[in-house]
Amino acid sequence: MSRLEIFVACPPALEELTRQELFALGINQPSTVAGGVQFTGFLRHLYRVNLWSRLASRVLVRVGDFYASTFSELVSRASHLPWEETLRVDLPLAVRVTCHKSKLYHTDGVEERVRAAIQKRLGMALRPAQGLAPAQQVVVRLAHDTCTISVDSSGEHLHQRGYRLQTAKAPIRENLAAAVLAAVGYQPEQALLDPTCGAGTFPIEAALIASHTPPGLRREFAFQEWENFDPAEWNLQLEEAEAAIHPPTAPIVGSDRDAGAVEASQANAERAGVAQWVEWQCKPLSAVQAPAGWETPPQAGFLVANLPYGLRIGDTNQLRNLYATFGRVAQQRFAHWRVAFLCNSPSLAQATQLISQRSLSFENGGEKVGVYVKSAG
Repeated sequence: MSRLEIFVACPPALEELTRQELFALGINQPSTVAGGVQFTGFLRHLYRVNLWSRLASRVLVRVGDFYASTFSELVSRASHLPWEETLRVDLPLAVRVTCHKSKLYHTDGVEERVRAAIQKRLGMALRPAQGLAPAQQVVVRLAHDTCTISVDSSGEHLHQRGYRLQTAKAPIRENLAAAVLAAVGYQPEQALLDPTCGAGTFPIEAALIASHTPPGLRREFAFQEWENFDPAEWNLQLEEAEAAIHPPTAPIVGSDRDAGAVEASQANAERAGVAQWVEWQCKPLSAVQAPAGWETPPQAGFLVANLPYGLRIGDTNQLRNLYATFGRVAQQRFAHWRVAFLCNSPSLAQATQLISQRSLSFENGGEKVGVYVKSAG
């Protein structure tokens, strides 16, 4: 079996966390590059990363990398790539193009020529794909006259686990929630409570981690439609994953004052297959308590929250009381827990009066947010 050059795309600022995750998954020598992590592997590694990565956005297989400053060069060199190893002539094809500081800068023209090259190699034209998640998608990037061509193995964005059909205000993407948990050091043996759970993303992602459930277990991937798809290897990985799932050993709680948010969270947890492992509560932030028996060491845990952002939900001044309440609750009832919260405003973060430091920054819903962490008391 030929080796594959694999690129794992991830949200900006999460490259190193993603590299560490891939290393823990058994990937040999993953290295960070702008926008993601790259490594050399085989189909089994491609399947494993799609199935298990909690942080990645999508997984691409590099098909070719060459110089092209004219359309004739582009067609000639792209037509020599081994398209028959992945693409099927009976399925529609999408070609996504970006151009940056190259003589070939017209994306529609590049797309047309790449399609022509694929047709030349396969001896048949592939129908254009309609829709947001085509089974076959070729990704073309031209930068400084260097053309990098890849095939998308994931299909839908990997943060789309398939469980979050119901959302609340300002939801955090699933892979960003998992990245926060990784960045702040959440461990499966620790309790976790989210007092502003919204759509339930933090508790659900924690339950997936604590139960050793792969995030891709309940979804389909583009590689399953590839010409070289190995169903025996894929089924083996699914069987091994299913056999390794186990109940969490510590409580996981999601709470929100909005009954509709709690109902949405419960429904999302059902779809994720973790409903039996998460407790949902409808109560205001001021009434939240640590689970019985988990208030003090050695049984303490994590208080984590995606607090409302001033620019997204309401005026910053109106949110100060909420942040102050969060800080009081954390200090009085979770003094021995680690605390992590998301916030887009340093002044709002200071309103908690928690001695915390920003450990990570990224964009969520178009807002630049920081992850503020207070160590356990």
